Amino acid sequence: MKNGIKVFLCLLLAFTLFPFNSLEANAQGNDVSVKLRNYLGNKKTVGVDVVGEYLVEGQNDLTLVSSKDYSVKLENGELVLYTGNSRIKEFSGSFTVIPKSYGASNYISINGRDYLGEIEFTIEESYIRPINTLPLEDYLKGVVPYEMPATWHKEALKAQAVAARTYAMNYVGSVIDDTIRYQVYGGYIWDSSSYDTSTAAVNETVGDVLKYNGNLISAVYSSSNGGHTESAANYWGNSHPYLVGKPDPFDPQRPWSLTIDKQQIDTSGLDLKNPSEWWNSVSEKNSDLAELNNIKAYINKDFYPNTEIKIVGVPKLTISGKNSSGKSTNGSLTVDFFVKNADGSYRMEDTSELPDDYSNELAGEDRYGTSVEVAEYGWAAGADSVVLGRGDITLDALTGTVLAKKYNSPLLLTRSDRIPPEVLTEIKKINPTSKRVFLLGGEQAISESVENSIRNSGYTPVRIMGETRYHTAVKVAEQIQNSSEVIITSGNENSPDALSIASYAAKNQIPILLTRSDRVPAVVSNYLKKHNISKVHIIGGTVAVSKAVEDHVRGLGISNINRVQGEDRFATSVAIAKEFKYDMSNVIFASGYLFVDALPGAALAAKLNAPVILTRQDRFPNVVRGWLDGLSNQPFIHYLGGPVAISENTRDEIKQTLTASINLYTLTKEDVGIGTLRNILGGTLFKSYHITNVANSESRVTISGLGYGHGVGMSQYGAYERAEAGHSYKQILSFYYEGTTLQ
Repeated sequence: MKNGIKVFLCLLLAFTLFPFNSLEANAQGNDVSVKLRNYLGNKKTVGVDVVGEYLVEGQNDLTLVSSKDYSVKLENGELVLYTGNSRIKEFSGSFTVIPKSYGASNYISINGRDYLGEIEFTIEESYIRPINTLPLEDYLKGVVPYEMPATWHKEALKAQAVAARTYAMNYVGSVIDDTIRYQVYGGYIWDSSSYDTSTAAVNETVGDVLKYNGNLISAVYSSSNGGHTESAANYWGNSHPYLVGKPDPFDPQRPWSLTIDKQQIDTSGLDLKNPSEWWNSVSEKNSDLAELNNIKAYINKDFYPNTEIKIVGVPKLTISGKNSSGKSTNGSLTVDFFVKNADGSYRMEDTSELPDDYSNELAGEDRYGTSVEVAEYGWAAGADSVVLGRGDITLDALTGTVLAKKYNSPLLLTRSDRIPPEVLTEIKKINPTSKRVFLLGGEQAISESVENSIRNSGYTPVRIMGETRYHTAVKVAEQIQNSSEVIITSGNENSPDALSIASYAAKNQIPILLTRSDRVPAVVSNYLKKHNISKVHIIGGTVAVSKAVEDHVRGLGISNINRVQGEDRFATSVAIAKEFKYDMSNVIFASGYLFVDALPGAALAAKLNAPVILTRQDRFPNVVRGWLDGLSNQPFIHYLGGPVAISENTRDEIKQTLTASINLYTLTKEDVGIGTLRNILGGTLFKSYHITNVANSESRVTISGLGYGHGVGMSQYGAYERAEAGHSYKQILSFYYEGTTLQ
């Protein structure tokens, strides 16, 4: 090839066209219909401009003119034509615009690219898909310079024009598209002098097609055959006598190579149990990203859609076999990889066994029995006092966890009208040294009957109460001395946020105050002012505790406000565990919806300095899974409540999270057709089957080859060299399509 020829790779690589049944047709007088996909992409709005005039088919009063800007939008399943911001017309299905007269005086622009002829606007898979219909010869003027550089020798371009025309004739009467799947079509670009040679090549061969035994041939071509054409029989298994394998001395045998390191990620220093710690900071070799991205695309498409892939290594890449054309036929590939799901979780596998006693369940026959089980577990050695809360409304009892911690007391639950026998028995068993039993709430919460049962058992009931839950929380807070900070959370009894923060508040003796969502109760506001509070932790998002509440607190002169929140109750419990200091040797799991079971567990959590983490009953939330997976230690697990609160399936997921490591998957392709390897690695990198060398070292593999594309039919670079050597386009076509006739 002479100096100055530029490699026109992007559009010449790997143009694979498949044989089709022959169709007898005359090239002249035929229209071609082309879906505009390659340059337009998938759009729900396209800009439309016209030069001259375009008529809307079936709309006698609607004409598009060059003085206006138009657009077509897909709205509610209909195509809508606009001029500027004004709707002109809605169309169900499709509509077609036709030039007032065909030719260069009337053409249309779609998103800035010009087209001759008519345009039908259709809907395809929820996107606008224009279809351009125009005469075959003008279509070819937009194809030839996109398949072969427009400045190349005219004889080469004429050979390209005949091959492209012959190929297109097989599709007359059907709809093709403008991509490499058929032929790349650039629209009406040939009005520029830059395309004079390619346009002349089409005009000077007008109507010429190639036939074999009177039938149109499959006029396939590729960029470069590597010095030897490939036969159709070898490549497709279809015997076409005019597509034979033979040496091509004029093909420049353009070289290429592909190199991949066998190890992409060194896993020896990674904590495979906690991939979240390193996933975003570990990556493959930058030098191999193009090849690896193609492999990832293949894995995503065929095996793990909508996931993120990290390739650990490519330990095997080999090429084997040769056919009669000297092209390689087979190969093997092994790829090791990790998978991260779209929801942020990782594909894990069990790699170790937990002991049977990795966890315990604190559960009774009902919530009252559960509170007894928790008390026996945490206060078997006795307690100073006992705190008694109402079992059917949670908030009074939750705010009392701070009081329970102050007096080293369990939190037991009672019915409003009577104390369950097992609870009274447990109080007697604990036999608090102070003889005090704190009752949280007024007589509507815990009746006089319960109080009398406590007194008659030899203990002193101490009632802490207020007019409302907000008042009661303040009364409990007043039992706590010398705290300059408070926790404010939702007073909504359906909110579990107070449960998640209760253990930290209790351990650190920080009062828990309740608020309405939209405003701070006066009793709470007065407490903040009276006790010179300097720091406030707000638990929950602005739906639970509004910005108005935060602004009110700030208006009291408290500038140190810390809001802790998550997207939901589960994420909020994780956010609390991350925000505040806990001893992670214990983790307490509670139901995010049946959290009344977990009420007594908040006092136990305070005793253990452990976080209370919420989970769904029937499945383990991903946000919690990620947090547990990221812990540096393996905690002891406490389940508050039985399977009705936390199912066995959820417990299995928690156990798996504690034991699993990220799964190393392997893609294996052993002795497969070389086309499979080229598909996986990408045709723009693995450029042909004409492999000249495979250098396989301990650390990397390099594949070297010649040519670009399948090598069947005409070599475009070979055609250029032949034209430069003085061959006519007829001689070029005669060599590459042996035994055919030009008609």
